[in-house]
Amino acid sequence: MRQYAVIFTVLLGLLLILVIPSTPGGGGEQDLITYWSASRLLVTGENPYDPDALGRLEGELRPEIAVNGPVTPAWNPPWLLLTLAPLTLFPFDLAIRIWIFLNIAFIVIALYLVWQMHGQASDTRGFILILGAGFLLANTITLLRLGQITSLILLCLVLVVWLIQKEMYFLAGGVLLMLTVKPHLTYIILPIFLIHAILHRRWSILIGLATAGLISIFIMWLIFPNWISAYIKTLFTLPYSSLSMSTIGSFFETTFGFRYFRYLGLFLIPLSLPLARSVDRIGWLTVLSIALVISLPLAPYGFSFDYILLLLAIVEIILWLRTEKLPPQKARIVVIGLVLIFAYQLWLLSLPITPYSWWVWSAVAIMVLYILIVKYLYAYQSPAQ
Repeated sequence: MRQYAVIFTVLLGLLLILVIPSTPGGGGEQDLITYWSASRLLVTGENPYDPDALGRLEGELRPEIAVNGPVTPAWNPPWLLLTLAPLTLFPFDLAIRIWIFLNIAFIVIALYLVWQMHGQASDTRGFILILGAGFLLANTITLLRLGQITSLILLCLVLVVWLIQKEMYFLAGGVLLMLTVKPHLTYIILPIFLIHAILHRRWSILIGLATAGLISIFIMWLIFPNWISAYIKTLFTLPYSSLSMSTIGSFFETTFGFRYFRYLGLFLIPLSLPLARSVDRIGWLTVLSIALVISLPLAPYGFSFDYILLLLAIVEIILWLRTEKLPPQKARIVVIGLVLIFAYQLWLLSLPITPYSWWVWSAVAIMVLYILIVKYLYAYQSPAQ
């Protein structure tokens, strides 16, 4: 299975390195240019959160950007910029291709580890099936075309679980820091990990998290001492209330003017406690999938490419189909549901202009499908089944 993963990554990577940069409207650079430019400013000792400096650098890379209004700053914590700093060793055009390849590798590695953790290392055909599903998902295609970073969050999320299962708790805590790069996607996931660490007295996880954070802060202070004030100032420029996003709250705001629906997800945070307590009973991957399918559509902030995190749930659904956990009639309904979800997303991708909020309904469909399956497997079936 590992050989298939390597071959798939290399072949698909080389293909998309050639295809994506020439794709109209999404050549793998739209979002990457901000990350690359901010990281470049950081490693050269400048302010990575200065919009004027970002505008100057991005204008040099892509002159057309200078005439398209103010640039979008990097609102992510500085440890993301430190992580992406090696990309700035390469010219931007080459960095685009490297990042496309890395994005593919992150997704393949994450899927490989998930399939392995589910005990399916010998099911090569099943692994090929989830690879196909992973890269046919329109969220994945959008992520690759924009040069987004949510694939890194997916990989780190899976790595944390893998390291915990290997009892490498300190390293798991260190990787956990990367889940704070997009806290609007992990606002339930992070508390689950922290509560689980406290309940099981795995203090090494918390120490690893604190150590990684302190090291990142120290490195930032050495490179750019004023980063705290610069970053806080940038956070206050986030045009949160004016953005149209791929969430239920954004849909109700843009359609009916119900502004406060954006904050519905915050009421889900108390669910972290019962979910953390359920880890020993139903397993890490199922707990995290439940948290993600519920929290992502209701997140206060998020876009279509962020739904790549739902691959955890999609992999489990495919696993349950492969291992015949569902009776034939229910399995057929699930397969039809998955096909319709994928078809809906690909239809949205084919439209010249698509309202961001339309994407949320595919995530809602995955949530309903996944929750119904989990309810059947863990509530309706007797222990003997």
